[in-house]
Amino acid sequence: MKKLMIILVFTAGVILNLFSQNYIVKYQDFVSKDCDSATLIFNATEWIYKEYHTPSAAIVTINGAAVSADDFEFSEKLKTQKSPQYTLFSYHSLQANEYLKQLGGYVIQAPMNRLDWTISPDSTKTFGDYHCLMATADLCGVSVQVWFAPEIPVSCGPDRFWGLPGLIVSVKSDDGKIFLELLSLRKTENAPTKPQILKTFTKEQYWEMKKEGEAKLTREILSLNSESSKISVSIPPTTDHDKCLLE
Repeated sequence: MKKLMIILVFTAGVILNLFSQNYIVKYQDFVSKDCDSATLIFNATEWIYKEYHTPSAAIVTINGAAVSADDFEFSEKLKTQKSPQYTLFSYHSLQANEYLKQLGGYVIQAPMNRLDWTISPDSTKTFGDYHCLMATADLCGVSVQVWFAPEIPVSCGPDRFWGLPGLIVSVKSDDGKIFLELLSLRKTENAPTKPQILKTFTKEQYWEMKKEGEAKLTREILSLNSESSKISVSIPPTTDHDKCLLE
């Protein structure tokens, strides 16, 4: 018995030391058309998830309809001009119980909020070299299914999907709006550093600023009206479901 305890303690120490190092995961996004790649840099106590986007075309919404440059008589130069690339991130620290998420030009700061996971120990699947278990959770009324690898004993995953006894390697929602899968995993010298942000906002502040910004945009567009040309603007209101999607 004593020998067994020594082996278990030694094994736990090896695992803990292994994942105190830094690793990088690459995910494939099967849903977003403009997400070129997604990465997760992590260790045992913190992680940062980044999405790299290249919009295919500048798209605006007019009266609830998505409209692109192809719908207007623009020059060929404007039609072929690409929108600038951009990166979105979310950062988590277990030690600080801190969560940062970038939304456009704003960064929200809040305590971490774990989803209520249900693990299905009899549901197994292999992703690469990793034997994984399935877990499900409710995300704002939508069921989400993930696969996690207990042999990678960290609680992180992409964006707000974390909090299981193993790295999350796949995420899929029942509504088809989320589908991510692990492409690769390797060690890295880069630590998951907390982004240096000059100003952060609470969730409540963000939604208030969003509301004010939309009202300002509406006023500016309506000011372009003339007797010969009338422009109407319809911006969908923020719902409780929208707010729920933030961690």
